[in-house]
Amino acid sequence: MKKCERGYCEAESIFALTQSMIVGGECLDDLAALRQDEAVRLLTGFEIPHPTTEGDFLRRFSLGHIHQLAKVMKLTFKEVYQLKPIASVTLDFDSSIFPVVGDKDGADYTYNKGFGYHPLFCFLGELGDWLHFWFRRGNCYTSERCEEFLQACLIRLPKGIKLYARGDSGFYDRNFIKGCVGAKIGFTITADQTAPLGGLARISW
Repeated sequence: MKKCERGYCEAESIFALTQSMIVGGECLDDLAALRQDEAVRLLTGFEIPHPTTEGDFLRRFSLGHIHQLAKVMKLTFKEVYQLKPIASVTLDFDSSIFPVVGDKDGADYTYNKGFGYHPLFCFLGELGDWLHFWFRRGNCYTSERCEEFLQACLIRLPKGIKLYARGDSGFYDRNFIKGCVGAKIGFTITADQTAPLGGLARISW
């Protein structure tokens, strides 16, 4: 890692951000608390960068850098789970509204009349691990591109694992179900009790 003019290398900047998130930091300003903790400096071996310094560091990232990071993470996940003795795992799909204040790139009005982002998430139920996420505009519906997201999650796992999927009513989508069936994934998805579904239930009984 090259040394930057400010005296921090890239690894130190990323490590500082990771530390802040682990202890509950939600914004760059929360780094100020870590900077004041002498124990943190002794454990890390360097002083935590100032919030404005970290902001300058993050603003230097381009879309190409983000794609490079995503590629590294995909390969890392696959190698990690090849080392774990996993016979089956449940993919838990969800989305969440992240409100923001002010004019932020990609932020938009959300379905709950808020303003922010609406990312997709996938977790491994039995392991409690985060597997993947997609950052999306706030005006995206939950199921938008969810079948593509499913495929992006699958390539992060080694072949040979029995997979199941879970999702709430936001994932009750034809393409998502088709993706699960095509990948031979057992799934359970919550569905709103609409009149057509109620009719099907009565017929099946």
